[in-house]
Amino acid sequence: MIVFWILAGLLAAVILALLARPLLRRDGVAGEGRLAYDLAIYRDQLAEVERARGAGEVGSAEAAASRVEIERRILVAADRAEAEPAAGEGRSILAVVLALLIPLGALAVYGWHGQPRLPAQPLASRPGPPPGDPVAAGAQAAVDALVRRLEERPDDVESWERLGRTLVRLQRFTDAAEAFRHRLALGGDRPDLHAAHGEALTMAAGGIVTPAARAAFERAPDDPRAMFFLGEAAQQAGDLDGALARWTALEAVSGADAPWRPILRQRIAAAAAQRGVPVPPAAVPAPAGVPAGGEAILRMSPEDRMKAIGGMVDGLEERLRAQPADRDGWQRLAQALRVLDQPQRLEAAMTAAVAAFPDDVELRLDLANAQLEVAGGDDTLPPDFLESIRAVARLAPDHPQALWYLGRAAADAGDPAEARRLWQRLLERLPAGTPARQAVEARLAQLPEK
Repeated sequence: MIVFWILAGLLAAVILALLARPLLRRDGVAGEGRLAYDLAIYRDQLAEVERARGAGEVGSAEAAASRVEIERRILVAADRAEAEPAAGEGRSILAVVLALLIPLGALAVYGWHGQPRLPAQPLASRPGPPPGDPVAAGAQAAVDALVRRLEERPDDVESWERLGRTLVRLQRFTDAAEAFRHRLALGGDRPDLHAAHGEALTMAAGGIVTPAARAAFERAPDDPRAMFFLGEAAQQAGDLDGALARWTALEAVSGADAPWRPILRQRIAAAAAQRGVPVPPAAVPAPAGVPAGGEAILRMSPEDRMKAIGGMVDGLEERLRAQPADRDGWQRLAQALRVLDQPQRLEAAMTAAVAAFPDDVELRLDLANAQLEVAGGDDTLPPDFLESIRAVARLAPDHPQALWYLGRAAADAGDPAEARRLWQRLLERLPAGTPARQAVEARLAQLPEK
């Protein structure tokens, strides 16, 4: 309990500092310096989560939930910034970003010590904020006023929406989810409301994407929060490939300055490491010709969005054909073409990339993977794919993908001894308990003795 109150006090001070300035002062200083300061605080909070986990003060599950929540708030911030009216050049967007990031510290403590399964209480009877917290008291007063208004006008859609967002700020996630449910029941199939509903349901479950939350996110497939949390849902279900697909797709449509890009890259790298596959290269940022930020391109119609991304990819490919000595450019192009699901075009591009960089393992793997996809999957390994994999093995004899597929080729050719030799080498390089290791162990068990 002592640890809890120390952390709660420290984080409450951070929350008050963040909240008071943008919400109680309209003439405060705005700009990059202030944003950098606040984001530094969030980085410190992430570091504190890791420190507490390493010291044994919180468990791994609690630390993971706290980390997800801190990352989630950064992800949400830019998506909502443009929804607020302008209040001066650059100032209103920053205020919205800061306002959305306010609950991070308190949410981290909630993730460590909260009890989301306590019996429900009627909304009006919930305990108010602790004495001496004027900001939380103001939010509670707003909740009370909204509840009274809704008792008189239960069809007031704006009040239900405001109530949901205010309850999220007060960390009353179950109540917030109920408010968003009422709002959606009144009509207006808005993706941002479905995403907010799913977000509240997820936080009410301690960071677990429940079936109800997943259903809400699936109603907003292009919302950045939904894309992020659907990736979380896949990871929580053990579907690392699905998580990587969701997160790389989000990265591909996120602007270069989107604040969630660094965190998203970390999640992608961690999932790739857990899956036992190479980390996908960073996706090409959204083109300069679209409104700033990934949230802007996501708000385009599907046709306009694909046209914008396609134009960006066309330009990159044209430049690389003229100036092929750009390894990072080829990797960005490969990632973009994977997101666009154009394997034939990817195969042609990677053939050109390998011609420019014949000793590059990752580019050869990109070519091999494209060849496999063009062939329709890995039920039967095509000759051009195996040629590329053998080239990878010559450059990197212990590469996991080379060991796996060359073992497959040996088994298919009736050489179980060679398959066993290759897969045993592969097992030595795979962490225990990972899906990749389990798959190799299963195939080894199926090999005949001779």
